[in-house]
Amino acid sequence: MTASTISAGHASSSEETQWHVADASSTEGPLHILLVEDDAVTALILSERLKSAPAVEFRTQTAGTLAGALRALAKSEFDLVLLDLILPDSVGLNTLHAIRDVDSHVPVVVLTGCDAEELAISALQKGAQDYLVKGVDDGLLIRSVRYAIERTRAERQLEASQEALLNTQMHLMQVEKLDSVGRLAAGIAHEIRNPLAVIQMGVDVLRQGRLGNDKTSREILGDMSEAIQRAGSIISGLLDFCMPTPLEWMPTCINQVIEEALVMLTHELRRAEVSLDLRLGDGLPELSLDRRRMQEVILTLVLNSLDAMPSCGALRIQTSCQRLDEVHPLVRAGSGVAGAEVVLVEVLDSGTGIPRDILSKVFDPFFTTKQVGQGTGLGLSISRNIVELHGGKITLENRREGGAKASILFVV
Repeated sequence: MTASTISAGHASSSEETQWHVADASSTEGPLHILLVEDDAVTALILSERLKSAPAVEFRTQTAGTLAGALRALAKSEFDLVLLDLILPDSVGLNTLHAIRDVDSHVPVVVLTGCDAEELAISALQKGAQDYLVKGVDDGLLIRSVRYAIERTRAERQLEASQEALLNTQMHLMQVEKLDSVGRLAAGIAHEIRNPLAVIQMGVDVLRQGRLGNDKTSREILGDMSEAIQRAGSIISGLLDFCMPTPLEWMPTCINQVIEEALVMLTHELRRAEVSLDLRLGDGLPELSLDRRRMQEVILTLVLNSLDAMPSCGALRIQTSCQRLDEVHPLVRAGSGVAGAEVVLVEVLDSGTGIPRDILSKVFDPFFTTKQVGQGTGLGLSISRNIVELHGGKITLENRREGGAKASILFVV
């Protein structure tokens, strides 16, 4: 059947299809429209009006039933669906849902009569791009179709850009993680040597046949067992930390994250001769965290504090659940509302502090005061990204009594 032979009334269930191509001199490629309309006259009029659009080429395929529209979507890609929600085989929002089930990305503009605008508005709330009252003028028809297509394309480009940005951030996080692992490797090797030495001593006793059932023998076996568990814990912690994975959210107590991170820092703390004051609050609410990523943040903050304390010093890590007042730095920084319940993590050191002229730059990517080869300049920048991915806020400030304080806030 051709366009000139369509009679008034409803299209037949055999799904007649018409293709209307506008002027080939269009400034862009043709836009493929699926027109789902059971009234043949209305479908013909809309097709002809799209055909006459200036400066753009429309190719319009029509379907008179939902079943026919779903078959067309399964076979071909369309730039837009013009959809009548009231069809012989489907009525209302179920029609839109069925289209979305087959193609969740194609933009949909709903066609409605004057008495069905409430239904059309409901469709907008369910994901339709726009709605048109049948009989609307040509200019509004073309604008609505073009805008819906362009909005969808822009949204897809934005999603792709966000995904690319996230992938880049994940890559930079892994680069910084490897830099931290390189620094920790020697210390962790030393920590593993100690339990291995205890095990070796027990093995020597066994070889000499001097192990009996007395108290000393039982203590040797106990020391060996404890050494094996400690070495295994250190190795597991390092492997777990190094393993590149996508973000994995799970209910976690921040205290556990801190304790696991400190296991890998045992040698660094001893080497720096720093006194550690650990004040982990009791009964903290669990947070939805990626445990490995938050370990990276704790490692970065502690290592930075150790670098700022070249000759001994004091390091305090504390956690609490509290309500922040209006003068708290994290409230002034724009995170959360005064009075909100938060979990607060603070890392305080007695080091040299941060010069005022660079305090505003410490979270900038690749900014570092270390010598070439001693850091990537990504640690604090990546830490901020990780915290913000968790919906939190991180700040760094100098302490009045000397040294610096890093604060991390999570709104409960």
